[in-house]
Amino acid sequence: FFPTAMLWQSLPTVMVSQVYLIRRYFALSDASMVSWISLALHVLATRKFVEQYKTQFEAKHLFEQALKDANIPLHYGSGKIGDMSYYRWLSTLLLPFAPYLTTALAYNSPLSNLQVVNHIYYTKQKHGSQVLDVIFPKDAKSILKNQSINCLLYVHGGGWTVGKRFFHSLHLLMDMAHNGFVVCTMDYRLAPTNNVEDQVFDVKSGICWIKSNLINVLQEQFGGSLKHRDISLCIGGESAGGHLSLMAAMTMNDPKWQPSDQEYSVTDTSLDGCLDLYGVRDFTDSEEHWYKLDGGGFRNYIRHYVFQRCTLEHAEAHENLSPKLLLNRPFVELPPPIFGIHGTHDTLIPLDEAESFYAALKEGRKQWSGQSNSVNDVFVVIPYGPHGLNILANPVSFALSDAAENFLLACTRNRKRNLTVAKL
Repeated sequence: FFPTAMLWQSLPTVMVSQVYLIRRYFALSDASMVSWISLALHVLATRKFVEQYKTQFEAKHLFEQALKDANIPLHYGSGKIGDMSYYRWLSTLLLPFAPYLTTALAYNSPLSNLQVVNHIYYTKQKHGSQVLDVIFPKDAKSILKNQSINCLLYVHGGGWTVGKRFFHSLHLLMDMAHNGFVVCTMDYRLAPTNNVEDQVFDVKSGICWIKSNLINVLQEQFGGSLKHRDISLCIGGESAGGHLSLMAAMTMNDPKWQPSDQEYSVTDTSLDGCLDLYGVRDFTDSEEHWYKLDGGGFRNYIRHYVFQRCTLEHAEAHENLSPKLLLNRPFVELPPPIFGIHGTHDTLIPLDEAESFYAALKEGRKQWSGQSNSVNDVFVVIPYGPHGLNILANPVSFALSDAAENFLLACTRNRKRNLTVAKL
């Protein structure tokens, strides 16, 4: 994760060290064969490092082409995909341990231009209260420029067992907020104390809270100017959060997955778009992609530690939480448009699993009766991309933010839902 994600921060140091080593080698008149072999290996390693460096910078073209192939206009966002401004360049060179500072530099806008309402309870139940934060522009005009209030509910990653609502890709969320989205980032119950089904219900509760109460939160800040606006809600997350986001997208208004409490005035859990950032799509490993990657180690972690249910009688629970297998079942509402990314060098979740899911999704779109999504799905493969490829400041994370912004804006501007029950 870190060697590749920190490529831009570490390359200058590597290049300087290589120059120093070469000078030292040639300064030695009695350099041994081992020294020359070592020098050759250093040169080869540096060449590979530069190749990865170049690939990160060129990732923007992959996003551009993917959006064009999906017939999504590139002008919806705030600028060109992956455009590296002076401030973005500066932020990539800073050490990634001050994310708020680098984010402020990247968008040439101090964080004071955003307002954050912290620690809002979105559910208060006997199983424990859960909270979310709301991030939005201080200027109401940024929100009112759209026909509806565009909102992104973001679900953090962490292997279903760790993480908090502020553990996420700041660049993506701040980009959305700077450009008129209201961003809600939520906590949820963690495994193994709680099961993954509980986490899905928490996400559904977050959706209901937003549709029931977000307008009231914004009215406290801006007055009655937002009173008659409706909410266009999208969801997204990375890793485990990507999986939970897909589950919410695959089970919209499904009675089996609706919150059981009655604390919300709106219980509609439909969504207008979904961001799946290297999430899990098949807990069952039905095609043995995980087994081929690491001998089934990560699969065993999920079954034994996350689920704590690994016997055959628990197979149904694994299937019910596998977005890919849900493609084969009847829908109450067809899934919204989905934007997915995955890296070729993801050592936790195999690329083959992602490609298999999006191939099945594409085939499903062709066969579902009455399909009316006016925005096509997007799937982008990032060369050399590791798990967590967008967490730190780098050209890939900025290109992803720009592309995701275009995609979600296209979803919110083309809001069409289909209530037809469909199946493959």
